[in-house]
Amino acid sequence: AEAVSQIVESAVVLSRHMKKLRLTFSTKSVIVPDSVEARLAAAKLQGLGITLRPASAAEDLGIGTRGNGRDAKTLRGRARKAAKRAARVARLVRVNPAATKLFKTGVRPQQVYGMTSQGAAPWFVKELTKNMVTCAGGLNAGACMTTSLAVAFGTEADPSVFCRLEQIRTWIDLWESSTED
Repeated sequence: AEAVSQIVESAVVLSRHMKKLRLTFSTKSVIVPDSVEARLAAAKLQGLGITLRPASAAEDLGIGTRGNGRDAKTLRGRARKAAKRAARVARLVRVNPAATKLFKTGVRPQQVYGMTSQGAAPWFVKELTKNMVTCAGGLNAGACMTTSLAVAFGTEADPSVFCRLEQIRTWIDLWESSTED
């Protein structure tokens, strides 16, 4: 009952602010995750003229959410697309080794988009590492992967470092932007 009233109250407050700005809820707006509480809240909101439907997952601005964890479907899809891009970069690297810089400007931004809103799962870091290796033109037999990638891309580019740093930088940026003057 408490969750339902909080959902309804939050939606009503948001709706008031949106009306002041002459905005409306999208017909695609949802409450996640789909639950008994979400369905009750949706019914109460419908009575108030606010249409939100319960859903198990949603995507907003290309970032998937489930309400109870990461939306791996969206992240895996992005990783697959980044792997294809990494393969194209690898073909360029064979012609011109300087093309490795396309990892930082193309492959990585595509794959990590939205990562700071959900964090990076271990499988996600591994996929990013695989794409780095691909963009570097592969590894020589017996070569240390960490050292090879550090030489090719710099030490902060290591996904196990980069993902954590980006998360912390985002938290700091949010903290600084939310403090009252």
